[in-house]
Amino acid sequence: MNTTLIKPFLRTVFSPETTPFISAGFEYDSKEIATHGVQKHQAIDFDVPRGTTVYAPADGYYVATFGEVLLEDQADIPTLVSVQKARAGNPYSDELRPPAKNGEWPIWFGGLFIQGWHKNGMYTQYGHLDWVDVSIPYYPPSAHKTNLMYSEVLKIDPREYKKPEISVFLKAGTPIGRTGMTGMGWGPRSFDFAALKRDERPDFSTAQYTHYTSPHLHFAVFGPRDSNGEPTKYYDPFGVYGTLNDAYPKNLSDWKKSKNSLWK
Repeated sequence: MNTTLIKPFLRTVFSPETTPFISAGFEYDSKEIATHGVQKHQAIDFDVPRGTTVYAPADGYYVATFGEVLLEDQADIPTLVSVQKARAGNPYSDELRPPAKNGEWPIWFGGLFIQGWHKNGMYTQYGHLDWVDVSIPYYPPSAHKTNLMYSEVLKIDPREYKKPEISVFLKAGTPIGRTGMTGMGWGPRSFDFAALKRDERPDFSTAQYTHYTSPHLHFAVFGPRDSNGEPTKYYDPFGVYGTLNDAYPKNLSDWKKSKNSLWK
């Protein structure tokens, strides 16, 4: 995996007054693997206060959707977590939750997402949001048992995304949403706490849903799609390809110092 062939094209997703903390790098560390049950993160998590404004880091065509699924093992048995286990993995776990059998709760994953398509087939995703700007078209999820599946618009043919009836074109620096913890709940799913607007888009701005981690932005960068609609590459925008313990910058001013950085 090599970012040197990709010209830096990203501006910061936060205002200069924001001080984000990178809480999870491109690779999951052992605690994150234990919680999520998967080895790869292939994104960056930025811890910021809930409600922090997120800005488009590049010109592009943007859409939004929601998804939330129960974490399950290979036998389709829901993964359960106790208060003790949740706090061992993350000290920010919320106390808002109903009584549960044997003191354990199911874990949900997903949330309110935005996707942006950019030049050269590159695209970006922004996860666990509380709110999406009304200018961005929203596509409701499809229900599958207790799960809510993201709209297929996320896998759209690149030749279609420029159509105004599908997406909206936004310039870099445009506010696109606000951070939260959607799709990171335990107990009831976060979607059930949302205020639904006329176009069915959920608004979590005032919702007090349960969560097992701190508020953060899940930010992912992908290469062009293949014939099956899957990304050809996953990019660490910092060019570090490590866990949160590796050499990620602490200050916004240092984001573009790595020779493989995609921040310009």
